Amino acid sequence: MSLMVIKAFRDLFKYEISCDDKEIQRVNEHLQQFMGQLHELSHATESLPWLYADNWATVGDYGRNTHTKPIKNIDVLVCMGWKSKALKYNTDTYAVYAGDESGRFVHMRDDKNQLDPHLISRRFAEQLETFNNAKGVAVAANGGVTFREKGYLWVYNVRPAFFLKEEDTEEVFYLVPNGKNNWKPIFPLQQAARLDLVNQAHGGFMIDLIRCMKHWNREQIIPKIPAPLLEAIVFKYCENKVKKLTEFADLDIAGALQAIRHGILEECVDPIGARGDLNSMVMSARQKVSSQAFSDQLKAQSARLFEQNGDYARSIDKWSEVFGYEFKKHALKH
Repeated sequence: MSLMVIKAFRDLFKYEISCDDKEIQRVNEHLQQFMGQLHELSHATESLPWLYADNWATVGDYGRNTHTKPIKNIDVLVCMGWKSKALKYNTDTYAVYAGDESGRFVHMRDDKNQLDPHLISRRFAEQLETFNNAKGVAVAANGGVTFREKGYLWVYNVRPAFFLKEEDTEEVFYLVPNGKNNWKPIFPLQQAARLDLVNQAHGGFMIDLIRCMKHWNREQIIPKIPAPLLEAIVFKYCENKVKKLTEFADLDIAGALQAIRHGILEECVDPIGARGDLNSMVMSARQKVSSQAFSDQLKAQSARLFEQNGDYARSIDKWSEVFGYEFKKHALKH
């Protein structure tokens, strides 16, 4: 690879894709502060479930460390207490039943004694609105609550959850609102472990490739691929790849685009969890994405060929067509 192309990609990651340490530190400090306030509020306010600090977790791309700059959304699971024997869940439907001895949950159930996740989320929204500098508090479509504080860019998606363990297998999971006024299981710890396993098998460079393709998704004028779906497609590509990734993410961009080109048209059963088919895009949107991925796959292959032939200017031009003007801007600095 030419030094010019290497430096252009490194600067693209540094200035356009990867968050720097100061930004991550600022987010983490605010997250810890926010969660501390929320836990304290839950202990003092009877209208909220009692929250336990031990098992709350960040999920989504921030939790999986696949986020890109700037950080806009942070998904947080707040862990509600399951200490009462008056709480039970149906292993088929995952409906949660609260008996008369279930404490605060007595006032958060419907006429069938099932816990109402929408009601619980509304209770959280009401209390979050009392926070200083609260902005844009709303119950989200997935059953959580969105919250942003003035002066900060990112939005928290707070999802009430139960941390549970299967008696037979001892497998841990969370029950979270499913967006249809019931509950569903998710397995973020297992997802993170499998993601980390494949990432380490590729020398830690799979995360870079995922972030690179997220930048491509953002730059191109196409229907945007939801982050879980895009991550799953790239994950599958890496999991099935015999030759290991390297620090030069551009060597695998054509392959990743080929995987997107085909994978976006098909059902995509989540390879790193139990979320079912992740591909909810309509067919017309899938076809547009597939067409763009094919076009950019060919451009990436041409860029590599130009580079190998020493025609670095044309290589830079082709990469710029894939990743946008910012790539060329960084290339021209060198």
